[in-house]
Amino acid sequence: MKKFKITTAITNGKAGEAIEYDGKIFVKPWFSGQAAGWVRERFADKENRKVHILLVTFDRWYLWYTLNFSEAERLGIGYPKIGAPLYFLIYEKRWHKPENLPYTVGDAYYCAEYLADVEPPDFVKKR
Repeated sequence: MKKFKITTAITNGKAGEAIEYDGKIFVKPWFSGQAAGWVRERFADKENRKVHILLVTFDRWYLWYTLNFSEAERLGIGYPKIGAPLYFLIYEKRWHKPENLPYTVGDAYYCAEYLADVEPPDFVKKR
């Protein structure tokens, strides 16, 4: 697994945590809406019972999603493979404590048929 580091990034005028991985900055979603793309990397945080998913969307946004293990199982995505096509529907939280996530995942699922006609990134082609 390539090294990653937690850094700070400015998105939509707000400073927030981000992950720098493989020369790219992956940010936490700052919007309500949907995103579909491919899993670039995933990390299990066993201590806090969370899975961190780095997603490259079809329009080349770099997003960092965090889900509880139980939430990932309930939504049916579990611990996704690298290169797996995923869809997320999220809702931005207007007010949240700094230690909590700025969004809620409303739905998530595998979406191979949705992305079938889209040119995948290089890391997916190599697999």
